[in-house]
Amino acid sequence: SDSEMSASRVRARVGQDTLLGGVSYATQGDGRLRVDLAGPVIDLALLDPDALAPARLRTLFSAPEPTANTKPVDPARLVVKIAAGEVRDGQRRFRDVALSVDRARGGDVVLRNLQFSTLRGARVSARGQWRKDDKKAVGRLSGRLMTPAPAAARDLLIFADDLIASAPARSTT
Repeated sequence: SDSEMSASRVRARVGQDTLLGGVSYATQGDGRLRVDLAGPVIDLALLDPDALAPARLRTLFSAPEPTANTKPVDPARLVVKIAAGEVRDGQRRFRDVALSVDRARGGDVVLRNLQFSTLRGARVSARGQWRKDDKKAVGRLSGRLMTPAPAAARDLLIFADDLIASAPARSTT
């Protein structure tokens, strides 16, 4: 239609990996940017060797902050769906990845599904929703963590700690 740009059933080759997916952007109405991506391996190292760093992942789940030199791209809605046997960057690897998230401008987020496994066998599944309220997230997140060994749990706790530490500092005044 005149109010939507899209590419669907796209097959792309990135390095040795073949990805399937699509992207659409509604220029009117809800202003939705939708990205669907699936493949046996999604190697993000070509785009950003630190793409799965906790600080980078936070940006998917929060509204972008403008900087002095740039205005962030912030569609009214960002809908992302990912399904992959493995997602990796230059430093991290997650297996059996499924993600479905819907973020509205201003920071309202619905995490419909997040599932992944670590190389040591820890499995995570989560869902929830939250909104930005006075520069902090308010809402609920529920999930399940299963680990076959203490080392697998330790890896996830370190990652979670890094995720929390990457949060912007809040003013106490």
